[in-house]
Parts: sequence; structure tokens; C-alpha cells
Amino acid sequence: MSTRSILPKFTLFVGKQCSLCVTAKEALEVVRQKRPFDLETINIYDEGREKWRGKYKYEIPVLHLNDKMQAKGRWSEPEVLKALEWYDSLKPEEKEKSSAEK
Repeated sequence: MSTRSILPKFTLFVGKQCSLCVTAKEALEVVRQKRPFDLETINIYDEGREKWRGKYKYEIPVLHLNDKMQAKGRWSEPEVLKALEWYDSLKPEEKEKSSAEK
């Protein structure tokens, strides 16, 4: 087992002209200044993202942490912090497993 620290990996699903998505990105940046994490942003309207568009077109912004949905629609810093608490409760091997699946 690795002794290196594994950063939490957020995935933010957004769309075009989405004011809630802007608010969500701002919330993530506020939390990120206090606690580092990886972030991937996926625009569900980009080519090749049809799966996510079909799933989330009425729910964006949607936030996943290590492939588990944590928040959708209107959310802010408290939901991000709650997601990080969930991540912190995982056993090290669970963190490694979900990180390796990417």
C-alpha cells in the first residue's frame, strides 16, 4: 500500500450559460484555498459527453467526489465540505481503489 497522500478528486458537470455552475465553481475555489483537491470540469454539452448530458441536463451543476454524486442543482461551500468529510471517512484502500479506477 502506498504511503503517499491521495488528493480527493472532484468532477464538476456544467453546461453552457449556467449561472448556478459559476456559483458552484466559486464555491469549489473557496474551499480549495483551505483544502487541496483535484478538479475536473466536464461541460455536458461538449461533443462526446452525450451520456452525461442525458443524465444531468436538468440537474447541473452536479458534483461528484471519487465518482460518487455529492450535490446537484443549487449548492455551495457547505456541501463541498460535507463531501470532503465523507472522503476523509473512507479507509485508505477505498481512496486508492476509487483513485485507480479513473
